Amino acid sequence: MGRLRVSIPLVGTLLMPVLSAFMRNYPDVQLDIDFNDRMVDVIEDGFDVVLRTGDAVDSQLTMRTLGHYSHVIVGSPAYLAQHGTPATPEELVAHACLQHRFSRTGRLRVWAFTRDGARFDVELPSTAIATAVEPLIALAEQGLGLTNAPDFAVRA
Repeated sequence: MGRLRVSIPLVGTLLMPVLSAFMRNYPDVQLDIDFNDRMVDVIEDGFDVVLRTGDAVDSQLTMRTLGHYSHVIVGSPAYLAQHGTPATPEELVAHACLQHRFSRTGRLRVWAFTRDGARFDVELPSTAIATAVEPLIALAEQGLGLTNAPDFAVRA
């Protein structure tokens, strides 16, 4: 019995099945979940568990890798039928790109590409920008552009 204070990224859809299972298995534990992408101070902010994506920055905490995911570029069948399917990353410059901005840094997520083992970037247009992935996926589903989303968020 008690409370478990957890901070997880805004892309929490990946963790919802785990959180649901936890609640079923431990009905006496009250989950206090903070959906936020900002870097939190675990001690100062009073969190018991903090989950984040990317590289760990605080070596004084106990950290474990829980898994890996990748990003995929997606668009609706209607968008692709109307605008064509880009065959190369360079062709994306002629498309409506729905971009994710990191709220902590203000930077856009880079759509990274690899060719012949070398990583490269393409400067893409920004038709819409959001600090959460879910709205970008919804816009893409409505045929308003292409977005770069975590594979687990668009698997269905």
